[in-house]
Order: sequence, then structure tokens, then C-alpha cells
Amino acid sequence: QAQKADAAIRSMQTTETTGSSAATPTGIPGAATNQPPVPATAPINGASQPLQTAGGANNGSSNSHREAVTNYELDKTVRVTRNATGGIKRLNAAVVINNVTKTDAKGKTSTVPLSQEELDKLTTLVREAVGYSEGRGDSVKVINAPFKVEKIEAEDIPFWKNADLRDGLRSLAVPATLLVLALIVVFGAIRPALKAAEKARPERLEAVVDDAEALPDGEGLPALAAPANNVVAQRLEAARRLAKENPVAVANIVRGWVSKEA
Repeated sequence: QAQKADAAIRSMQTTETTGSSAATPTGIPGAATNQPPVPATAPINGASQPLQTAGGANNGSSNSHREAVTNYELDKTVRVTRNATGGIKRLNAAVVINNVTKTDAKGKTSTVPLSQEELDKLTTLVREAVGYSEGRGDSVKVINAPFKVEKIEAEDIPFWKNADLRDGLRSLAVPATLLVLALIVVFGAIRPALKAAEKARPERLEAVVDDAEALPDGEGLPALAAPANNVVAQRLEAARRLAKENPVAVANIVRGWVSKEA
């Protein structure tokens, strides 16, 4: 048997035996057997005569035996398969699809069943979605059937039970509250302060006179501090201008005041 090139030798054993046996006398015993051999002659022409040996003598025999045993490693394949817990042995899926709704040129609506080509495409799509395996014996069936649709009339419910309306009012509650607080602060604190500042303003002069006549000599008179009403008026004017230019910032400031007081 020929040795495989990729086979692995497991063990090899070779046994060789060689033996021989001595010559044994043969022939008919007697005077002719016991006579000495005739001298050899070598003729000039012709083949040489073989040597004559003692009668009855026979050469010994020899024998040999050779045996080789080779054991090859048996081929072995190890395969480890780990299945997930709860593996799927077989999958069956059935899908029912409603007819297609179409509207003609007159505005009439009707339902039309799907064509076989469309059903084949949907079947292929469903197989890809569920993980169809033909070798596992899975079955996926897609059919077309008209659905029975019951018309439900809309019930008239009070507006305070309308969920959409309640959600809208709930979303507007926070901005409306902030706006009311801002108006309270503006008309309750800022506006009275502005009116007080307007009342504290000096009256206008009826006529313009020279500086020498209107003002006495300043020598020997103490210096007077600037009236505080001008500072208050400037701050109120700045607050009014800020409220007109950026009402959002004013609302945030008022909300901060209210949260601190709370």
C-alpha cells in the first residue's frame, strides 16, 4: 500500500531474518562414490571441464526473511458547535395584506387587490425580515385579502375635555404667568417711581437771563451736592429704555426677583 504524503506515521517496525543449512551427502554409497576425483583437463580448443567434487556432496542452502510494519495515525476531525439558548428549530410566518386604495378621475375611491408580482416582492421582504432559512424548513406565506373597515363617527365632546386643548393651555400657562408678573412689577413699582421722578423735576424758567443776574457771586458760599433726584431719574430712564429694547431680559430679571422672594 502506497504511503500518503500527508499521513502521519505513528509507529514503524522492521524484522529481518537470515539463515543457512550445512551440506549433506547425497548419491549411492559404494566404491564409485569413494573414489578420488579425476584430474582436471584443460583442452586447447573448447570449453573447460567443471571440477569434479567428491561424489555425494551437496552445497548448503541459505534463506532470508524481511518484514516491515508501519502504523499511520488515523485522521480525526474535532468540531465544536455551541447553540444559543432557546434556538429556533423552525419558523412559520403568515402575513395578510389589505387591498390597495385607489381614486379614479371622478374622485371615486375603490380597493384593488395586489398583483402576483407585488405579492412575490412582499414575500421576499418578509423572509428577509424574519430571518427565513430554507435548510431549517421555515415557511412564510403572504396573502392578500380585503379588510373590513368600520366607520367610527366622531363624538362631540366639551372643549374642557379636549386633550389637545388642555395640552395647549398647559404649555401656555408658564409664559402667561411670567407676563402677568412682569406687568404687575412694571405697573406696581416702576411706573409709580417714574411718576415720582417726573413730579420732582424743577419748574421751567419763564425767561432767560444772564448768568451774572441769575446767579450771585459764588465766593464764600459752600458747595452743594448734586440732587439725588437726577440719579434716580437717570436710572429709571435706563430701566424704561431696557424694557422697551429687550423685554425678554426684563421678564427674566423679574422672574428672578419673584423666585428669590418666594
